Amino acid sequence: MALSCSGPEAAADPDRRGVERANAYFNAAAGYNLLGAAEQTSGACQTDGACYQSALTLLEKSFANQEDALIRTDNAAPLPPADERFILRRRLAQAQALTGAARSGSSACQEPEPCLSAASDALAVLDLAALASRKDDPVSTIACRALELDTEINQLKGAEHEYAAMAGFRQIIRYCPQLAASASDRLARIAFNRGEQLRRSMAETVASNAPQSQSAALGASAAASYRDAAGSDAVKLAAYRGLGAVSLSLADLEPGKAAEHFSAAADAFNAAQALSAATPDDTHAGDLEQLGGSYLKLAGTQRPIDPKENGKLIEAAVRVLEKSASLSPTYNRQMILGEAYEQAGRHKEAEAVYRLATASGYSGHETAILSLARLLERSGKTQDALSVLEKALATGLESPSIGYEIGRLRFGKSDFSGVIDALPRPSEKLSATQSAEAKYMLSVAETVTRRKGWQARARAYADEAAQANSYSGKYSRQSCVSHILGGGPDVKSGASLQHCPVGDSAETHLLRGMYFLKQAQLIDVSAYDMSSQDDWRSLLRLAQDSFQSGQAAIKLHPQAKPRARFDDIGREIDLAAALAQGNMVVERCRRDVEIETGSQTWKDLEAFFGHYGVLKCSVS
Repeated sequence: MALSCSGPEAAADPDRRGVERANAYFNAAAGYNLLGAAEQTSGACQTDGACYQSALTLLEKSFANQEDALIRTDNAAPLPPADERFILRRRLAQAQALTGAARSGSSACQEPEPCLSAASDALAVLDLAALASRKDDPVSTIACRALELDTEINQLKGAEHEYAAMAGFRQIIRYCPQLAASASDRLARIAFNRGEQLRRSMAETVASNAPQSQSAALGASAAASYRDAAGSDAVKLAAYRGLGAVSLSLADLEPGKAAEHFSAAADAFNAAQALSAATPDDTHAGDLEQLGGSYLKLAGTQRPIDPKENGKLIEAAVRVLEKSASLSPTYNRQMILGEAYEQAGRHKEAEAVYRLATASGYSGHETAILSLARLLERSGKTQDALSVLEKALATGLESPSIGYEIGRLRFGKSDFSGVIDALPRPSEKLSATQSAEAKYMLSVAETVTRRKGWQARARAYADEAAQANSYSGKYSRQSCVSHILGGGPDVKSGASLQHCPVGDSAETHLLRGMYFLKQAQLIDVSAYDMSSQDDWRSLLRLAQDSFQSGQAAIKLHPQAKPRARFDDIGREIDLAAALAQGNMVVERCRRDVEIETGSQTWKDLEAFFGHYGVLKCSVS
């Protein structure tokens, strides 16, 4: 057909009118377009690029014989239907040839972009939306085909023309029922791909420590794109999964809106699992796992907490996670099911699941061991928890976290030698909170066991713990008493007093009074040096002032805690009694009172002040 229409008996016949030759050249070009689209060699053209090149050449001749503007001879009269169809079809053919040439790398297009732009220009001279909206065929049908090609061109032109392509698809959906389903799917794919790209960008900004607001904005845009994509069956399942994943990320980025984002994640994963339920395999189990996890997170963030609503969420989580684990019992699914059982108060089932996970052979089963141990400890089975951890360590699972938990449990049992053996060295990887607590426990353990060189180690550990968390009362207390116990030049000069807490509390004044007692003890008092005697008496006055200030604080703040636990002694100290005893120690050093060695009063003083080495009045 292409050769016949362009031959001497048709388009090339000089005796024919211009409009007839233009029509013949157009028909020939349409034939070459069909050959190019079929990608089949023929006698007319050897390659699809050559076919499109021939089509463009013939279309140039068609326009040369009859321009669009010359078809209408009377501007006042309506354009005859046949001429209107011809103009529309020829412009469509021109755009098809240019698009095909751009795709195939035809010699007519050294670079695709100029040909694609020319194709857009060819269609831009027509109001395709208006033509497509008409009720008369075949004009509306041809216009719909042109709209479809125009959106395809915009997609080929790149991401910067994506919105133009989307606008074209929306026009197709509105005006072209026969193409609407395909357009809806393609529009949804664009939205889905944009959602995926935005989610990747969000992850990159999070990894680069960019402002959280920037990452959250990308996440919100990704969520909107996934919602747009979810309207099409073609990408609905993937879109809901993407929406659920980005909602979980947004909950981390916007803690104030965490409940809202977890709720959105639960809705998305619920829709996903409903779609994947037709094929109950690992992917469906994964959707259920995500849904159950979202329920648990939502239950943990709802404010204000509604016990009934939270209970329903946790029960729902248990149901879907049980189904997920039964479909595909992976290690992670067992772990999250165990967590759900715990939150539901079903500790026996949780213990069974955790034990199953510890025996799974999974290389990262350390988490299951830690979860099982914590569950046993919360259930009052501390020794069982310790046995689980020690067994894991004995079988070769060397983990700083497991070592830390063993040390912590031994610390609670006052097994201080075991604490030193079990706790990871401070250089090993622990969380900041664990590291500070480990240093505190090591300091206390060194203080109790008193192995060679213990003073320096106890002091260093305690100072590091207090520096890591200066708001912790027990860390500040241990730092202070470790300096008192160690003595040395820094205590003698008072340089280390900064390690003792300040404030108007009974405990604070007790610790500072003890420090001054130690400082006085370290002074070299000489009967021939009045200055040394004055310094010694001055420190005793500071100690007594501190003890008395502590007693005044108790009266001033009767609601304050009356006792404080000193872990190295292993018991709580009655602060009022200790402050009174501190005054007694000062009075004894001044020789205002005498306390018989071996008496109950002496034993009481020895149990506390003697333990910290501040019962002696001087080094002599």
